[in-house]
Amino acid sequence: MSNCQSDFILTDSVIDNETLIDLNLKKKREMQGDVNNTVLTTPVYKRRWIIISLYCLYAMSTAYQWIHLVIISNIIVKYYNESLPDDKFQRETALDSLTMIYMVVYIPLVFPATFLLKKKGIRVCLLTSAFLNALGAWLKVISVSPDRFAALMFSQTACAVAQVFMLGLPAKIAAVWFGANEVSTATSLGTFGIQIGLAVGFFVPPNIVRNSNSTMDIGKDLSLLFYGRAGYMTLIFILIVIFFKERPTTPPSQAQMLAAQDFQKENYGKTLQNIFKNVSFNILLFTFGVNIGCYSALSTLLNPIISEYFPQHETTAGQIGLTMILSGVPGSIMAGIWLDKTKTYKGTALGINVLCLTGILIFNFALHHKLLWVVYLCAGIYGFFIAGYFPVAFEFATEITYPVSGGISSGLLFASSQLFGIVFIIGCRAMMNKVGTLGLNLLIPCALIVASIFTGFIPANYRRQNAEKMILEQLDDVFEMESMDPASEESRILKINN
Repeated sequence: MSNCQSDFILTDSVIDNETLIDLNLKKKREMQGDVNNTVLTTPVYKRRWIIISLYCLYAMSTAYQWIHLVIISNIIVKYYNESLPDDKFQRETALDSLTMIYMVVYIPLVFPATFLLKKKGIRVCLLTSAFLNALGAWLKVISVSPDRFAALMFSQTACAVAQVFMLGLPAKIAAVWFGANEVSTATSLGTFGIQIGLAVGFFVPPNIVRNSNSTMDIGKDLSLLFYGRAGYMTLIFILIVIFFKERPTTPPSQAQMLAAQDFQKENYGKTLQNIFKNVSFNILLFTFGVNIGCYSALSTLLNPIISEYFPQHETTAGQIGLTMILSGVPGSIMAGIWLDKTKTYKGTALGINVLCLTGILIFNFALHHKLLWVVYLCAGIYGFFIAGYFPVAFEFATEITYPVSGGISSGLLFASSQLFGIVFIIGCRAMMNKVGTLGLNLLIPCALIVASIFTGFIPANYRRQNAEKMILEQLDDVFEMESMDPASEESRILKINN
C-alpha cells in the first residue's frame, strides 16, 4: 500500500460528519502517541492526471467542432450556396446557426444532463458525449456536397448535443479526483483543453480549406478536414472507454467526503430551487453569461469583423482568433494556480472583468485606426484574461453553492452563457447590418461594464472553505478537551457502547 493511502483510509460507503471527526481524531491521537508521524491527510492518486488529461483531449474536439466552420464562413457560403436561402440576412443567420445551435440545444438539455450526472456519474456523461461527438463528426463526412447544408446542420446539431454532457464536468472532476489545494488548478486544466480546441479551430480550417473558385476543390479540402476530425474523435472515444474511471477509491479531501454524502441524499428538484435562491450565485450567473456571451459573439463574428477593416486578409481572422486562444492557455492555468494560493475568488473575478473590458476597448480603437499589430496584441490580452475567467467562475460557483455538486453549478453557468451568447450573436449581427461594425464595438464594451459593476456586488460567502475550517475546528476542540480530561476518552467509549 502506498504511503499516501496508508495515511488515511476510508471505505467507499457514505461518510457523515461524526464519522469523519472520529476518524481524524483517531489519527491525531496516533500522531500524539508517536504511533505514526505522518501528516493528517487524505489520499490522492496518480491516476487523476490520466483522468484530467483524457478530459482535456476530448474537450479539445468539442471546442474545435463549435468554431471550425464559422472561421471560414465566406468559403462555407460559397460552397453551400445552392442550399442556402437567397435573402442575405437569412443566409447569414443560417451560417451563424452553425455556432448558435450549441447554445440553443444547451439551454433545454442542461437539466436532463445534470440529472444524468447525478444519477449515473461522470463516466456515463463523458461516454455519452464522446459517442455523440464522434457520430456527428462522421455525419459531417457525408455532408460534403453543395446541396447538403441541411445535413451539415444536422451533424453540427449532434455535436452540439454532445457538448451539453461535458461542459459542466471540469469542476466536478477536480472535486472528485483532486485534493483541496489542487482543485482550482485541476479545473483550469480542464478548461485548458477547451482553449486548445478553439485555437486549433481558428488555425487549422483556414490553412486546409482554400478559398478556391472551384467547388470541387473546396469539397476535397472539406473532406480532408472532416475525415481527420472523425478519426481523432473515434480514437478519443475508445481511450475514454478503456481508461476513464468514475472516481478514486477514497475521496481526495474532507470537504469532498461531506459533499459526497449530501450529493447522495439531495433531491435534484429541491437542489435547483435552493441554488436559484442563492443571491451570490444568481449574480454570478448573470455576470458569467454576459462575459462569455460577448466572447461567443466576438468569436462567431470575427471573420466578418476583420474582413470589413482588413479586406483581402482571409487568414487574418483565424490568426487573430488563434492569438486570442493561445494567450488564454497560460491565463487559464495561472488563474487556477493563483486561486489555489490565494482563495480570492471574488477579487480575482472582478479584476478579470475590468481587464477584459480594457482589452476590448483598446481592440476596438485599434480596429478603427486599422492598426493590425495592436489588434493582435489586444486580442492576446483579452484572450489571456477571458480564458482565466472560466476556472475562476467555476470555482467561485462551487465555493458559494457548496455542498451542491460542481457539475450542477457549472452546468447552470454554461446555460447562462449560451442564452446570452444567442442574444449577443443575433444582436451584434443585426447591428452590423444596420449601423455597421461600430454598433457591435459599442454594444460589447457597454455589456462588459455592466458585468463588472454587478460582479462587485456578489456577496463573498465561501461555503466550501468554511466547511473545511469547521471540520478542523471541531477536531481541535475535541482533541483539546480530551487532552485536558484524560477520563473523557473512557466516557466517550462508554457512551457509544450504551
